[in-house]
Amino acid sequence: MIANHATYSERMKEASDIVESEPGNVREKMIFYVEHVAKYKNVDYLVNKVIKQQSLVQIYNLDIIIPACFIIFFIAGLCLYALTKLCKCVIRRHCSGSKGLKKE
Repeated sequence: MIANHATYSERMKEASDIVESEPGNVREKMIFYVEHVAKYKNVDYLVNKVIKQQSLVQIYNLDIIIPACFIIFFIAGLCLYALTKLCKCVIRRHCSGSKGLKKE
């Protein structure tokens, strides 16, 4: 197994040490914010007020995504409809042309 191989286990340990020693470590961030809240009590400035004023439709850009999806599905439907009509037309011409020929 790969995890038991010496080279891979050394590389995994090294990568783990790098992640844990990063200044952006999750544990350090959590400690910072907990201490910050305990010290200053009011941390309203950390909240994104613009997002709190928007609806879910605006936050997730659904007001753009939903109409775009409808337009794409409509165009795809038109293309499929045109393709089926074209195939039916080709099949009719091919089938009607072979029936009219007589063998001599």
